[in-house]
Amino acid sequence: MMNDLHELKQFYGELKDSIKRENDVTAGWEEPFLYEMMSYIDSEKDIIYAYWSKAKQNIKINGYFYGEEDNVLNLYIVYFDQEQAVSGWRKISKTELKEYTTKIKNFINQCFKKGLYKVISPSDPAYELAKLIYDQKDFAVINIFVLTNRYYESNKSIDLTLEQADETSVTVIDIERVYQHVSQEIKAEDIEIICENEFGGNLNLLKVPSNVEQDYECFTGYISAEGLAKAYHRHGSKLVERNVRSFLQARAATNKGIKKTLENEEEKEKFVAYNNGISCIAKSAQMSIKDDKSNLYSIENLTGLQIVNGGQTTASIYEAHRRNVDISGVYLQMKLTILNFSDSEERARQDLEDEMIANISRYANTQNKINPSDLEANGRLLVELEILSRKTWIPSQDERKSDNMWYFERARGQYLVDIGQKKKGKAQNDFKKRYPKEKLIPKIDLAKHNLVWEQYPYVVSKGGEAAFKKYMEINRDIEVTDLFYKESIAKTIIYRHIEDIIKRKKFLGYRANIIYYTTSWFSLKYKEKIDLQDIWNRQSIGNEFDEDIGEMADQVSKYLTSIIDSGRNVTQWAKQASCWDELKDKYEPISEA
Repeated sequence: MMNDLHELKQFYGELKDSIKRENDVTAGWEEPFLYEMMSYIDSEKDIIYAYWSKAKQNIKINGYFYGEEDNVLNLYIVYFDQEQAVSGWRKISKTELKEYTTKIKNFINQCFKKGLYKVISPSDPAYELAKLIYDQKDFAVINIFVLTNRYYESNKSIDLTLEQADETSVTVIDIERVYQHVSQEIKAEDIEIICENEFGGNLNLLKVPSNVEQDYECFTGYISAEGLAKAYHRHGSKLVERNVRSFLQARAATNKGIKKTLENEEEKEKFVAYNNGISCIAKSAQMSIKDDKSNLYSIENLTGLQIVNGGQTTASIYEAHRRNVDISGVYLQMKLTILNFSDSEERARQDLEDEMIANISRYANTQNKINPSDLEANGRLLVELEILSRKTWIPSQDERKSDNMWYFERARGQYLVDIGQKKKGKAQNDFKKRYPKEKLIPKIDLAKHNLVWEQYPYVVSKGGEAAFKKYMEINRDIEVTDLFYKESIAKTIIYRHIEDIIKRKKFLGYRANIIYYTTSWFSLKYKEKIDLQDIWNRQSIGNEFDEDIGEMADQVSKYLTSIIDSGRNVTQWAKQASCWDELKDKYEPISEA
């Protein structure tokens, strides 16, 4: 097993505690385990929990996500071993994992060939998945994710072919893989690149002329694939930290095309023509001009180099190099932006860097979608919220002094990594006392909680990234004051209180949408009467609204599922502004508590 087994065990202990807290409310391990694991892997996709299992038919599914634009279907299945303990590790074999992929394959075949949706209740989320598979017939890609709290030691790939998809992939996400991913999420120290050592020679790039003085310089040229692969081997994911957060796996059609080109002796010479190359940004550089007439520069070293577009190209090239594919003589385009700021202008440089990285990633002809929330992780708004969360004590509810704080998590996995960096024992216990796990608030959650309070349930129903984008649009230029921070946390307190009430009602499906719409409806009715500062001071909304919230939730559930008989999709309906408008118009206001 990995060298830092001690840290892995600590990580699993914390993760299991989080799952247990959710299990106490939802009365099940698999749903909280799925959401907890995937929260560290991919914040973009809001997975729909759609559990369906038939032992005699050897089928099972836990959740799904469908990307309509790309016609890509992600399917999730959980193998959670309740006997897995922090003190000892149970392994899982390739044979066992293949059995779980077979369960999903059988589910797909039952949906596709026998119309499984006909025997599933229309109010069950699995119904929409089964009907989607039946109606769609063919998918560009089906990605299967097997999530387990066991340890997959062999780490061998699992092959699977589905007639319903042009391409199929199986990804095993065991506990170690999540830990490795989390360990790489926190902002890297500036990478220092000495081109001679990293790339096998200085970078010779053309400087793009500009008629006006700018805070940056742009260069263009080419880089060797071999040099890029060696740099990635040395620096790993830190080199593409502010790019796509993904495993090194050729899952998408584009990545398979890169792989195929590099392995073909005739085709790989044309790689530079086929591929869009990489776009990079650096904080500073040491360089000298080689040719005044052509504006050719020789770049000797780079500080803070980041690949902000072309992360999948980089990963695919590295994978080919790792598998001993000969990539000598292969080149790709490189666009490099170097910022011009002194150390005393750090804030201005940081703001420009955030803007440039985000815009390069948005406007470039990307091969894979990039999460706005990852691009914004080091932006001003989130950094200032993080700073306030580390110095703002929660008001004491008795005569004793305050001893804990909320922990705003700017980067995924930041909380667990911070714990892991503390010495086991008193240092870790002190950290957990100051920042209790129940006071952890990830950035995507903060965006969701604030947006439903501002009555955008249909935006939040579109997913975490849509919610984050809207949240940033509203608050990008706002001054992050002490009051703004405290009121943001108060909205989280309200949301979680409503969430707990709804979880205990155990609705069959669409629970997330019911929470969003109920919270917005509650805000619509009580927003002008509720003092967010008072909720911050009390750290509670109290129980006076509980009966009203429960009645609202019942009506929201009835409203959202009322369209099923007409053959409409509840999940898609909840994403429409008209869904919110109609809810407000359709139901009589509930009498005030």
